[in-house]
Amino acid sequence: MSLKGIVAEMDAEIARLQRVRKILSGLEISGDKAKKKTTRSAEGRDRIAVAQKKRWAKVKRLKKQQAVAV
Repeated sequence: MSLKGIVAEMDAEIARLQRVRKILSGLEISGDKAKKKTTRSAEGRDRIAVAQKKRWAKVKRLKKQQAVAV
């Protein structure tokens, strides 16, 4: 392939990418709508903490049982 052919292919690829970029830039969502950060209530956080402590206690209890069995 000649140098002119390579340059012509590069130009065609650049043109294609520029068209795609133009299309995609038109589809971008405007930044005026910020995503609302969700928060949990204190009660919700407490319920999650209690449930996690129960899971940890269960794991700890199972480890002790396995240590005694060995």
